[in-house]
Amino acid sequence: RAPGVAIRASASGSLPAKSAGEWMKRHVAGLISECLSGAQLSTALLGSWAELAAEAEAEEAKSALVVPPSEALTEWSKAWLAQKLASCPVKLFGGSAWATFSSPSTTGEVVASIRAGAVVADFRLRLGIWWSLS
Repeated sequence: RAPGVAIRASASGSLPAKSAGEWMKRHVAGLISECLSGAQLSTALLGSWAELAAEAEAEEAKSALVVPPSEALTEWSKAWLAQKLASCPVKLFGGSAWATFSSPSTTGEVVASIRAGAVVADFRLRLGIWWSLS
């Protein structure tokens, strides 16, 4: 399930800025939500677990499922989100304008656990980000 994305635009801008803000609310929120879908995040995270597993404690049996530490998952997730959003410009108005994202601020955590014999990740993150039009 894709997360909800709320776009807040300043009410005190010029008419073109207000129009762009409304357009962002109608069209871009869905695109951002698709970029942050749980399926994509989980796939990327699970693909990186081989790296994180090397940092796990040596005491874990090789045949047991490895649950990466929460701190490592959280830091990796924050870095991954920042990288993906920084490289995800959005074409607006048929290409006459672009929205770019900067200064992501992510809070929360990612916790991995074993459920029904599989390692699963629970993303409890909140993302704030600035965007600009050009």
